[in-house]
Amino acid sequence: MPEPSRYPEYEKHQRMIRELKQELAALILEQHELEFHTRKAAEAEYMLKLGSLEYKAFELNCKVLRLRRKHELISAAVKSRELIEVSRIDAQLVTEFNAQNEKLSESIGWVNEALAHRFSGNILSEDTAVELRSLYAVLLKKLHPDLHPVQNEETEKLFSAAVEAYRNADVSRLKALCVSVEDRKELMDVTVGSMDNLLHTEQQLQGMIGTLRKAIGAIKNSWPCNQKDLLEDEERLWERSGAVIGRITEYRKTCGDLEKRLAELLGRSVWI
Repeated sequence: MPEPSRYPEYEKHQRMIRELKQELAALILEQHELEFHTRKAAEAEYMLKLGSLEYKAFELNCKVLRLRRKHELISAAVKSRELIEVSRIDAQLVTEFNAQNEKLSESIGWVNEALAHRFSGNILSEDTAVELRSLYAVLLKKLHPDLHPVQNEETEKLFSAAVEAYRNADVSRLKALCVSVEDRKELMDVTVGSMDNLLHTEQQLQGMIGTLRKAIGAIKNSWPCNQKDLLEDEERLWERSGAVIGRITEYRKTCGDLEKRLAELLGRSVWI
């Protein structure tokens, strides 16, 4: 029968610190997985199924607004019997709609980037994702500064390399890094010190865990991770797509009508 501990309360807090470090390591892994892989995959899926349609609707809506404004400016010039300088009006429209043009450029950048990711072959298979996660979990436990507060230059470089390899889904690099840290202890041993030191460490870890849980919750509740239910519901997705296609059809018709009205207006006016 094992001999009873002489310091049960002290050892209880040591065990608690080890458990908190295990929980912290798991949460760090979950946060990095969401940031580096889940979010990108969700964004690519969203753009493929819906985002590119929404961009087209936004682009056409901007065109409608510009055509309406152009018609307004030319109509005002006609009423004033002014010579219509189309180039000046077009330049004015560029200035007035600068913010929209910038947003359009930004939006098409997101669409192209997401679709490039989707068709680049970087979408991980289930087996690769499991292996990647497993290797990175080992490296986090052995290198992460929150688990090993006493750092040196070598440890910092190894950890940075591990983060980069995980971000790029570089399984070979992660395997090599795991070999290089094989002799390191998985988690920093609890330092033998006063009870006050143990309680302070325990409180710090609980604070970090609370902060990480909030950060993870924020990522899950923000775009595009919060679109998961929609993307997995074919009926809702079909309804949303249909509504966006309806707006695209309406905007195209409106553009056609406005362009016709502009042509008629310019045809009755003097312009350069």
